[in-house]
Amino acid sequence: EIAFHHEDFRIEIYKELDNYNSAHAETWSEQVAHATRDLMGCDPTDLPHDLPVHVISSNTHSVTNCLSAWLARHGDDILSWARDTGHPLTEERWQNANDLVYVLARDYLEARPELREAKARAEREAGILPLDGTAFTGIGVQLIDTANLAPGTVDPGIGVTAPAQPSLILNIDYAFGQQAEHIIANIISLFGRNLSSVSVLGKAGGLVGDRGDVFVATGFVEQSGDHYHPLPGDSAVDMDRLAALLPDRDIREGNALTVTGTLLQNRKMLQFNRHIWGCVGLEMEGSYYLRQILKSMNRGTIGRDVSLRFLYYVSDLPLRHDSSLSARLQAVEGVPPLYAITREVLSGILGADAH
Repeated sequence: EIAFHHEDFRIEIYKELDNYNSAHAETWSEQVAHATRDLMGCDPTDLPHDLPVHVISSNTHSVTNCLSAWLARHGDDILSWARDTGHPLTEERWQNANDLVYVLARDYLEARPELREAKARAEREAGILPLDGTAFTGIGVQLIDTANLAPGTVDPGIGVTAPAQPSLILNIDYAFGQQAEHIIANIISLFGRNLSSVSVLGKAGGLVGDRGDVFVATGFVEQSGDHYHPLPGDSAVDMDRLAALLPDRDIREGNALTVTGTLLQNRKMLQFNRHIWGCVGLEMEGSYYLRQILKSMNRGTIGRDVSLRFLYYVSDLPLRHDSSLSARLQAVEGVPPLYAITREVLSGILGADAH
């Protein structure tokens, strides 16, 4: 319509430079506080001092799928339905059958919508509480009281039949760029010294390797200013366990480049960061998370022993001429590494005190 009436409309855009509106993040954190009270029976500031809080920045499905007792009970039904209906994903080669269950679950529930309420009720009984709103942040949230997880119903790849101790998991959807710093700052303000770990997992561009590979970040380089933020101490990722979860893909450790967007990338800049800084991949939020965490450690707001995990699976290869951002990962390419890094994170959280 605007193009058609080209003489009748004028569009002016006023952009607020370098000033993310943190008011939305504060409203969002208030929603998280109310949800914590509903789930745990007390405000975040009144949680028992020995109750660990684990923050996961991932997506709105992989963590809860791995902890869903309903999916664990109905996995065979979902696979049978897919085979009977000739679902094309059943023709692919899946090393882990549970990966196939999770990726089929959405189509299964669309075909049988009457089961949605039963699934939501079962997950609520298992201590999984999703937030309805996002306060204009676009960041969905699930809170998980691990004390209510039924023994033996978590994904078998996690390697823990029941949590080593009660804890609260705050699973949040992906933040976008600078937004991540405000989001993690508000989470730290809510939970303070109860914060036990922060895990960031998602997809990223790879400067080495191939699509579907995984890399574990040991530090972050900011594209703007070349600021370097190494992880304090060693990453909490168990590389041997992760390799066992994904035996047919390459797994690397190294620095990650935090970029401000995809349009300003060029081969010279990427090659510089690959060879000078040792970057194995690029993403958009890691340094914002990490630098706020480091500030909070220095202030004493959180402990210096907070476990940190930054894991990414490679979705595109910007240095390869034959790779394109528009070339979407096939399910059999992207789902296995996504769930492998999810299982590694949950193994570290649920088995934190098992050893």
